[in-house]
Amino acid sequence: MLRVILFIFSIYFLVSHNVSAKEKDIFNWHPSLVGTWGGKWDGIFDVRITVTPKSDQEYSIVYEWREDQDKGFNKIVYPGMVVNANTIDFHKISLRISLKDKQKALAYGKFDLRTRIAKLTRIN
Repeated sequence: MLRVILFIFSIYFLVSHNVSAKEKDIFNWHPSLVGTWGGKWDGIFDVRITVTPKSDQEYSIVYEWREDQDKGFNKIVYPGMVVNANTIDFHKISLRISLKDKQKALAYGKFDLRTRIAKLTRIN
């Protein structure tokens, strides 16, 4: 019984006290989600994602994409929800800010025909 109690205590201690300052900083990243991100789905189709805060956990997302390079962008506004410190989800898309460079991100689009990936860079 004593071994079980010591095991539980040691797990609690490791989990609650072994978080580095860098890891703690990750949890304060929500402002880094805000801005306009641009790139291409699968390196082909232009995409822009603009993230604007509405509250601490809610964001407005302007999703713009171009299916034909000769035409303008299509645009839809979605509500976005923060998943964790560097990820926000909206509609069928997940935007993930790089933990190494806050100017880079990946978007994963789970569309009807296929899943697409876009490498994004902060535009503003």
